[in-house]
Amino acid sequence: LQDGILQGIKELDGGDGVMVFVDIYGGTPSNRVAFSSAKTDSRIACITGANFPMLVDCLLTRDSLTLEQLKSHCMDTGHSGIKDLLQEITRKK
Repeated sequence: LQDGILQGIKELDGGDGVMVFVDIYGGTPSNRVAFSSAKTDSRIACITGANFPMLVDCLLTRDSLTLEQLKSHCMDTGHSGIKDLLQEITRKK
């Protein structure tokens, strides 16, 4: 897994760094990304707890933000994408 992560980072980094999304903090993918970050010269931003709204927003905004701005923006989008459906429906009535 770590070799694949390092290869992916190498292939994807166009000089501005690479954004990585993983599912669970402390799981194998996040641990491997953490170890990989020490073995590459590429800048890496990694967000754990990824959800679909942040992934879509990342794809739509990645060309207009720096890596650090993109990370912050995606985290905000991820947080705002989490809703209590029944509460949202009730509030709008």
